Amino acid sequence: MSDAHVDFCEANRRIQWILEHPNFSPWLKDSLRKALECDPVAALNDAELLLQLIRARTDALVQETLSPSKRAIN
Repeated sequence: MSDAHVDFCEANRRIQWILEHPNFSPWLKDSLRKALECDPVAALNDAELLLQLIRARTDALVQETLSPSKRAIN
């Protein structure tokens, strides 16, 4: 079943699993708890924007790290 067809109970079960799992970061759990208090469409829009910004920053850092001008000459 695709994520587009997940029902409300299944979505809540997945969220609860993340919140109870010890290996997920406190930052993620706190963000998820706060998102549950918001309008779901607004929370989704914010999450998508956050993803775009973090992805762009990470891509730039990787490119900077791999750039020949940044590598030490041996």
